Amino acid sequence: MCQCLEDFTGPQCALTITRCAAGASFFCANGGTCGSSACDCPLGYSGARCEISDVIETCDSAALEGEVCLHGGICSGTNPDRPCQCTYNHAGKNCEIEDVVKCGDDDEVYCRNDGVCDSQNTGCVCAFGFMGTTCSEVNYAQLRGASAGAASEPSAGEDSARLAGYIAAPLVIVILLMCAGGAYMVRKERATGKPIFVKQMDVVEMQPPRA
Repeated sequence: MCQCLEDFTGPQCALTITRCAAGASFFCANGGTCGSSACDCPLGYSGARCEISDVIETCDSAALEGEVCLHGGICSGTNPDRPCQCTYNHAGKNCEIEDVVKCGDDDEVYCRNDGVCDSQNTGCVCAFGFMGTTCSEVNYAQLRGASAGAASEPSAGEDSARLAGYIAAPLVIVILLMCAGGAYMVRKERATGKPIFVKQMDVVEMQPPRA
């Protein structure tokens, strides 16, 4: 990642900008000028910061006849397989691929879907869920693995419910046993007509006083 000078931005500091105040984070690109709440963009650009290019350039040289360059790209060279020089965040033969991070100045190595360039700027380190040379393919195996792992891990609510079950089960058994025992005693008392539990009073024999 580059640390850009005051008047440049982008992954490779390739985009010239005009800051709306000294050191401000808000800026206007592509020749836009600062307005009251947004940028006043020149013809061919739009967006709050004039970052969207509406320009389509048609190549008129004999070698590149019939080719076009999108998103602010310009016709360059004589190779019909690579007719355009794209802006800093576009790639592809005709600059048709948007929101890329370029790993060099030749547009050959770039990363998509939040991928970043490796330490040698020769390939990409893809974000989770993506793979491929430019991180443009969905990594379904990785997504399925993450989904299965999340499903197998119990949530906090499930853990609490399981713990409550472990505690409640013995208590329920004890209560049921006590209720059953009480019901048995009541039935037996009714059948015999005598209470099961009678408080036994100690009989104290009174001895006559000695002479």
